[in-house]
Amino acid sequence: MRRVAVVALMTAALVATAVIAQQPADKTPVVRYGVTANATFYPQGTAKEALASTAKAMENKRHEYVVAHIMDPAVVDGLVADRAKRLEPEVEKELSARRVEQRRNPALVLPEDFLPATPPEFAERVKAEAEKRAFQSVVQSVRDNLGEAPENVRLLAKFAREGTVAEAGTAATVTLKDVPNKQVYLKQSGTRWHVEDRQTEDFKPKAEKIEK
Repeated sequence: MRRVAVVALMTAALVATAVIAQQPADKTPVVRYGVTANATFYPQGTAKEALASTAKAMENKRHEYVVAHIMDPAVVDGLVADRAKRLEPEVEKELSARRVEQRRNPALVLPEDFLPATPPEFAERVKAEAEKRAFQSVVQSVRDNLGEAPENVRLLAKFAREGTVAEAGTAATVTLKDVPNKQVYLKQSGTRWHVEDRQTEDFKPKAEKIEK
């Protein structure tokens, strides 16, 4: 009887091991600037997929998704960092005034809304808020430049549907025969493709506009 029990336990252990082995590896979604990646709805496995996802996200008014996940992350991070640095003085002034008001009327403030009292924590809060606003500023630039120009979104979709892709390692260029003066450039990072900032002016965000 004991031998049967041991065999049963060993069998159960082998089955459990097999099940675990068949389970997919951890695929925690990538989150950038509070926006979660959705590779199923907006695939970026190929250059054309990334371009099609750009047009699809723009059509769906998901400008923040384009900025967070489809645009070249190095360029986006650079734009956000630059704008955040310029926004920090104004953000610090605003949050400092808000903190003074909170101390005057603590009963009107929810515990989770209290601004930090210690300088290091307050500085981190200012930095985080400036980065948040800077990201929204970049999103607004893309919205103004592409979202408010349906013809550009349609053109992106046409590039994705009919364009010819020329790949060279981790870089790709998409062209259209009937639109010889425009190209779209993409680059591969890991398993995903991103739209680069080298495309013609119609497809580039306006780098200087800052929304406070």
